[in-house]
Amino acid sequence: MSNVQGATAPQVPSLTSDGGYGSGSWLVALALALGKAMSKLQDDMMKDAKEAGGKGKGATEANARLQAESQLYSMVANAINTVIKAVGEANTTLARKS
Repeated sequence: MSNVQGATAPQVPSLTSDGGYGSGSWLVALALALGKAMSKLQDDMMKDAKEAGGKGKGATEANARLQAESQLYSMVANAINTVIKAVGEANTTLARKS
């Protein structure tokens, strides 16, 4: 087993809050990239929520899409939470063993 004493988290380009790139840990880069995916889902949900508030056939279809997107949003949010937690805990374990 190799000795990783004194090793630091690899520095990779990461997304900044304004959509640009900066340097930071790859865990932060992963979290920000996944957050961008969540933002896209939120935008779609807001569009359909506005349309579902109307009347007619379009509102019914928008309501159905909104329900499906809400479930997808929940699944993605849970998956992101699991990914970030698992990677963070793995990093903690690695750091503790070094």
